[in-house]
Amino acid sequence: MLEIGHHPQVGFRNISFNLDTLISMAIVSAVIIILAVLVKFLVLRRKDLSIARVAVEAVYQTLEGIPVNVMGRPGAVYTGLVATLFIYILFSNLLGLVPVNAIYSLFFEKMFGAIPELPAPTADLNITGGLALMVFLSFHYTGIRNRGLKYFKSSLSLTSSSSR
Repeated sequence: MLEIGHHPQVGFRNISFNLDTLISMAIVSAVIIILAVLVKFLVLRRKDLSIARVAVEAVYQTLEGIPVNVMGRPGAVYTGLVATLFIYILFSNLLGLVPVNAIYSLFFEKMFGAIPELPAPTADLNITGGLALMVFLSFHYTGIRNRGLKYFKSSLSLTSSSSR
C-alpha cells in the first residue's frame, strides 16, 4: 500500500478515510454553501445595481468565458462544472493559508478537544485524483452522449481536428 504523508484515519468496514481531509472538506463545503446562500439572498435578489452585484456578475461572466472561449457558444453549458471546480479548488487552497489549528486552539479547544492538523483538501492526492477522475469521466461521457461511438474514432484519429 502506497502512503503519501501521515493522516489520522477513521475506518468504516474495510474502508479507511483521512480524517483531516474529511474535516477540511467539510469546512470548505460549508463556507461555499454559506457564501452561495448569502450571494443568492443578499446580492442577487436586489434589483438595483450595487457593487456586490456587479462583482458577482463579473465573476460569473469570467467563469462562463472559460468554456465559451475554448468551445464556442455551446460551451456555455459547462459553466457550472468549470465554476464549481474553480470555486472549490480556490477555497480549498485558501484554507491551506489560514491557520485553522491556531484559531481553533485559541477559541474552541477547551470545549471540544484537539483536532488534527488541517492541510488544504487539495493537498491530499485522493482529492486531486478524484477531481481529475470526475473531469476525465464527464469529458468522455459528454463526448459519447453527443457523438455516439464515433467519438472514439474521432479521438483516436491521427488526422488534425480541422480535417474531420
